This record gives sequence, structure tokens and C-alpha cells, in this order.
Amino acid sequence: MKGARVAKLSISQAWEESRAVLARDGKLIGTVALAAHQIALQIAAVMFMVPFGIAMAATVRVGHAAGRGDAVATRRAGFAAIVLGAAFMAAMTLLVALTRHTLPLLFLGADAPDPQTVALAASLLVLGATFFIADGVQTVALWLHQEIIAEQAAERTSGGRHGVAHCSR
Repeated sequence: MKGARVAKLSISQAWEESRAVLARDGKLIGTVALAAHQIALQIAAVMFMVPFGIAMAATVRVGHAAGRGDAVATRRAGFAAIVLGAAFMAAMTLLVALTRHTLPLLFLGADAPDPQTVALAASLLVLGATFFIADGVQTVALWLHQEIIAEQAAERTSGGRHGVAHCSR
């Protein structure tokens, strides 16, 4: 458990440090690059939330099935969530690729956007789109894996996470 806290702290610290570097009024990379990067990052982050939500919902289904000892239902729930996450991210990859020049306008406004920022954000969105599907799949799979490991550990130590209610099958 201590290792998880250290890893979480290290990741948080790295995130804050990188954010601090980028936020120095664009002095290091320029305001156009900073704006384009933030646009692409926000779009990717919003899209990432859907597979994350799918993973959270799937952990409930997988946990219930694993708790019942139903290996077939556990596998079915896990694969269904992975396929759903991959399908959503595939659709988003296509949508981003087709609308990469329009999406930055949602952040910059359509009145007088900086064409350099729009062009760079469009390029970054295409670059980011190369990992959308894999990122969605790994997000769902990682959370499912953690749920199965937690359920197995609970079974070994206390007869299940659900205590008496779980044992009264």
C-alpha cells in the first residue's frame, strides 16, 4: 500500500511540475504552441472520461460475477466493456480526424481564431488520435484487472468483500 501512495505522489508531483513549466506565460514554448497543446490535451482528456466511466461500471458487473464464482459471466462482462471502450474510442478517433480543424474553434471562438493555433492544434489532435483506441482499451482492461485481483484477494482473506451477505448465496 505504501508503494501505491509513493507512486501516486510521484505522478501528481510530475504532473504539477510539467504544468508549472507549461504555464510560464508561454515563455518556453510560445503562446501558440501552449494554446494548441491545451486544446488537444483537453479534447483527449474529455474523450478519456467515457472509457473511464465504462471501466467503473464494468468493475461492478465483473465484481458481482467474480463474487458469485461465475467465470463465464466475469469474462463476458470484461470483454463486453473492453469492446465498448474500444468502439467508442474508434468512433472518437474518426470524429477527431474528420473535425480536427473545427474542434479548436470550440476553444478559440469562430470570430477571429489564430490560424497558426488552429493548424497546430489540428496536427496535435491527429498525433493524439494515434493512441486513442489503445488508451481506451488499456483504461478499461486495467480497471477490470484491478477489480478481479481485489476480488480474489478478498476471497482468500475474508470470504469475500461483501461479508455475511456475500456468504449467504
